Amino acid sequence: MHMKLFNSKGLPLLAMSLDNRSDNWLNLSAIARYFDVPRSTFLQRMNDYGWESALAHYEQHRKTKLKH
Repeated sequence: MHMKLFNSKGLPLLAMSLDNRSDNWLNLSAIARYFDVPRSTFLQRMNDYGWESALAHYEQHRKTKLKH
């Protein structure tokens, strides 16, 4: 079974395969594109501060960009 979650723009945020042959994985490239940051920068932020902190940080920046 496969499950996919999309953001409001139709970009995939999460894709999961629920079987014994593959691991669960996130589409980190799509998440980085959604926040308009390089994938490596996004991964470094995740590594340094954690997943939730990175998402909150880039969501705040995205909302700031949308206001301008």
